[in-house]
Amino acid sequence: MDTVTLKIYGDYASQPSRAVLAFCKLNNIPYDFQEVRVGKREHMADEYVQKVNPAMIVPAIIEVDKKTGEEFKLFESHAILRYLARSRKVADHWYPQDLDKRSQVDIYLDWHHTFLRQAIGFHIYKRFFAPIVHGIKSTDDELKFYAVWMKRTLDLMERRLTENKYLCGDEISIADLSAVCELIQGKFLNLDFAKWPKLKEWQDKLIYGNPDMHELHKPMFKFAELSMKKHGQPKL
Repeated sequence: MDTVTLKIYGDYASQPSRAVLAFCKLNNIPYDFQEVRVGKREHMADEYVQKVNPAMIVPAIIEVDKKTGEEFKLFESHAILRYLARSRKVADHWYPQDLDKRSQVDIYLDWHHTFLRQAIGFHIYKRFFAPIVHGIKSTDDELKFYAVWMKRTLDLMERRLTENKYLCGDEISIADLSAVCELIQGKFLNLDFAKWPKLKEWQDKLIYGNPDMHELHKPMFKFAELSMKKHGQPKL
């Protein structure tokens, strides 16, 4: 794809944005990163909405044909990951051609937003950011619901990693990137992995065992540390 320029619009605080950036870094895919600070509502700015993504979310990508100047636009992280895996010369394990193997990746990607993203992401939002940003305080019952949902989700992921080396088999896939960039947000919750040792081993291998992944997550680590100091450790 030497004929196009890839622009990635995202926020380092955005788990899906980090998954897309991670895929590009791990596969040496050249890109131009355009930071869009969600906390400053830059994703709602007229220029972004009109020229990049009318859905007002990150990440989004724009490919520009170097010869014609034509643009191809795409948003939703899983759609982006699938597209990049198909359009670039990357190893097959990221999004396999084999339909049986690919279906396992698709199962996880479809499952992700209903389970892990709600269990971790929404839990953090309800506990920390909704009260601070919107002045909305969740009830104890609401927080308990997300804690139970999180336990159920992590139990299912632990089972997958007991049966396989990675979430969808013996090789890493785009499902692992989407999942680990979400799971590492557990730092905001002081998440204890005592009940999920396989999950912790998998997370640490992907995040701390790879310099690019670790570097990509440093801003989030710092933000989580500051939040814990300011708001205290949550009781799950």
